[in-house]
Amino acid sequence: MADEDDLDERAARLLAQSEGIHEKAVRKRQALEWAERRAAAVEGTAASADGLIRATVDETGVLTNLELAPRVHGTRPGELARAITAVVRRAAAHARDQVRATYDGLRNEGVIAELPPNLLAAPEVDGGPVTLASVPPPAASAEERGPGILRPSTDESPASLPDPAPSGAEEERPRIMRPATESTGTAPEEPAEPETPAPRREEEGPPSTWLRRPNW
Repeated sequence: MADEDDLDERAARLLAQSEGIHEKAVRKRQALEWAERRAAAVEGTAASADGLIRATVDETGVLTNLELAPRVHGTRPGELARAITAVVRRAAAHARDQVRATYDGLRNEGVIAELPPNLLAAPEVDGGPVTLASVPPPAASAEERGPGILRPSTDESPASLPDPAPSGAEEERPRIMRPATESTGTAPEEPAEPETPAPRREEEGPPSTWLRRPNW
């Protein structure tokens, strides 16, 4: 009987151990699947100190989005390239640190004994701020500039503008158009003065003989 009892206890211990091993394996598999899904959804972001450059990367550090403010187009190409590289490296470090923290939590709980061998290390980054020194200053807003001075448009010169209409007594009188005379090289003939009619004589009366009384 003692031997049979020992065998039963051993079987029970082995069964419990196997169940524990199976449960631990299930938990490990579920934890790893959760960690993989969590790592795949990780995004790393970083920006320059002045906010002109913003970068986004995936869980492996590959660049997925880059935003540049319009003001950066006035900077030197070499300076802009170095600033973009520094911002992208910081975004990659941010993403890989998140992935590593996920697996570190599983190791601390005893779910996994060590980190996955394919886990990428975060790149080294400079601790100083990333800025652009040669970026032009932002344009002043309308409120900062104050009221502007209206100036006439240069499209129309004063000569092309219509003359103001005359008013009141300043109205221009109509001009009399006279026919132009053709130039013949000689002075134009002056119009002949009209002849002055001779003074009209008083009508002569009848001959004096008419006034004589006839002798009959």
